[in-house]
Amino acid sequence: MSNDSVSSPRKASGGVHEQIESFLQTVMDGLMRSHDQQAAAEQSGKVGRPVILTSLSLWMAVLVAVLRGLKSQRAIWRLLAAGGWWNQPSYDIEDQAVYKRLEQGWMPLAHLFERVSLLLAQWLQPALQAYHQQHATLAAFASEVVALDEMHLDQVSRRLPIFRHLKRGDAQLLPGKLVALFDVRLQQWRAIDYIAQAKQNGMQEARALLGSVKQGALVLADLGYFCFQWFDELTDLGYSWISRVKENTSVVVLHTYYEAGETFDRLVWLGAWNIKGKYAVRQVQFLKARHSQAVLHQCVRSDCLATGRDCSALRSTVGYRVSFLNA
Repeated sequence: MSNDSVSSPRKASGGVHEQIESFLQTVMDGLMRSHDQQAAAEQSGKVGRPVILTSLSLWMAVLVAVLRGLKSQRAIWRLLAAGGWWNQPSYDIEDQAVYKRLEQGWMPLAHLFERVSLLLAQWLQPALQAYHQQHATLAAFASEVVALDEMHLDQVSRRLPIFRHLKRGDAQLLPGKLVALFDVRLQQWRAIDYIAQAKQNGMQEARALLGSVKQGALVLADLGYFCFQWFDELTDLGYSWISRVKENTSVVVLHTYYEAGETFDRLVWLGAWNIKGKYAVRQVQFLKARHSQAVLHQCVRSDCLATGRDCSALRSTVGYRVSFLNA
């Protein structure tokens, strides 16, 4: 990874697909240098025919095929055999060679995405620094700001015989769901995990995703992660967090810092009966679009907690959510 270096991305005109393809071409130009050196080192001393088609070229061709609307593996082979994309050579390979390589697994594609993400993060740093020169840093007390969310994939159609007996909306038609981690400051996806069982609890995957998050970070999450034990775990790990309040959540008010009409800032204990939280948290409610909205938050640093004078600042922080978080 440390050897990956590329120049600034090309300026691309046209639609989004053309811009993405131009970006990937710039990435590939830089990655090919280190990749060629690595491939040569791996091939040294091995017996047998050298690999003609590199993994990087193969999976870049797959991405280009998707962007160009190509819908078959044979179309990917034609792209590689004919050449002409990004000044790439024409590979003298049979279509079966491409099929077999694609059947070997998706890990090479995952590694490619990881490298592209790192390079994209490097390119975004100057823009982030320029933004911070003109605007206050979002949640400046936090080492970073990340958002957790999950979503179900679209239901499959009922054209196959095995699905025709199912009613529309049946959970068995769901092909799975995604659990994602988003860098709010950098506005970049950090990780996306796939879960085959759509009804499976995604908390375990969320815990794994947090393994890459720095201590002292602010974690945003929707109501799907509302759980007293989860909040306690985040606090124990040294994270600050913000969550909306689930309806009918019982609390014990320990202290009121500020209250004016429907806006208030309180220190509360979650749970009034058998199930209780481990730590006292702040409950803040404010008006947004003429509707009351309440959030819970916990900060590991005492100087970042909201008071009555800065409830509006907390409202701005909560409002700075990525679009996939439920409104």
